[in-house]
Amino acid sequence: MTEDYSANEILHFSNDAGNDSMKTYLDGEPFKMPSVIAFKGPQDSTAPISFENEEDKGKYMNDFLNHMDVSISSNAVSENRRFLVGSNAAASGLHLTSFDLNDLSGKSDVDLTALLTLSLIAGNRVKKAYKKGEGLNDPLKVNVNMTTALPILEGKQPGKIDKYRDRYLNATHVVTFHNFKDPIVVQIKFNHVYVGLEGEMAQLMISNSINKQLGQMIINQLKKRYPKVANSLTPEILEKLIQNSLGIDIGGGTTEWTAIVNGTTNLNVSTSLMQGFDNVLEKARLYLQTKNLNFENISQIQEYLSSDTDDFFSNNKEVVKQAITDNAISFNEQIVKQTSSVVRQIGSQLNLVFVYGGGSISLADTSLLDDLSNKLKLFKGGAEVPVIWIPKPYAQVMNLGGLSIVQKALN
Repeated sequence: MTEDYSANEILHFSNDAGNDSMKTYLDGEPFKMPSVIAFKGPQDSTAPISFENEEDKGKYMNDFLNHMDVSISSNAVSENRRFLVGSNAAASGLHLTSFDLNDLSGKSDVDLTALLTLSLIAGNRVKKAYKKGEGLNDPLKVNVNMTTALPILEGKQPGKIDKYRDRYLNATHVVTFHNFKDPIVVQIKFNHVYVGLEGEMAQLMISNSINKQLGQMIINQLKKRYPKVANSLTPEILEKLIQNSLGIDIGGGTTEWTAIVNGTTNLNVSTSLMQGFDNVLEKARLYLQTKNLNFENISQIQEYLSSDTDDFFSNNKEVVKQAITDNAISFNEQIVKQTSSVVRQIGSQLNLVFVYGGGSISLADTSLLDDLSNKLKLFKGGAEVPVIWIPKPYAQVMNLGGLSIVQKALN
């Protein structure tokens, strides 16, 4: 007998599962967490959480997504051990499991993507149930409409998107939370799963932002950097120019090139490089170890650089930054070389190049923009092809923005 999920809670979930972090919208509410888990062995058992008063309990439950301690039973994953998720894992001191930069398996193939996704969906259901005053002793149920994306090369493989979609659709997923004396069980059923392509989703975000803040920021940047060609630029003209453009999405584990030709993504030209800015950080980390600056993982480097004070290693930020800059040189060269290959296939109709993704934020301080501009001139008889560096507030959430647009359209 099949269980009836028709009257259950419905979650609209936009899910950009990145190598560094999960960037999501849960019913329109943004949430971001590190893409890490930490498995718990018998020696890692801790006492169940208890509270002195209702106020403490309320604070904990309101922040439940940062306290997740779960196990999962599902045909979608082979892993059934207990583990901590996201920020809870990162703060645990236990060995972290993250996406392997050297593994050529795609996001759709590894268990980690599904483990993070299912944990987050279930954790959100528990948080909402507590807020609404629902009982937590009986299994909670939730139906999910999800939009997500895969790297271009992975998504272009025959049957890959269908297989990844079916991983969620063809099973009921049971997530158990072990935070408390009495476990909380959540049963997840997916109604709909849309799988787009990274980079393509970001370009969708751009094309739907012409008359919004992002569109104005793009126009302002064009006018500042390319005054001769952009002084008379209007949103209407920008909308036409975008019809023939190239997006370069520099992520943590991959870099994507999305070619828009006559308003449509050209998948024959669009491609991926199975390296991202995390590879630069990892090379820098290994070099820093030779200088007795011992970062255990690249997340520690990122946290150190974003901190206001030098509380990890005093007075060494410039050394760390220089190590990253030095190790970015060869990566930048790969980006320019691949861009050259893509642009050669697009032809002379290319109008604009957009650069975004988490890696673009750090690479903005390198020579990459000038290197790209000089290379692009070779395909335009010396004329400028404007390169737009998407501003920091948007750079890391471009794909998520596109996934959210698709989610709203599907609703």
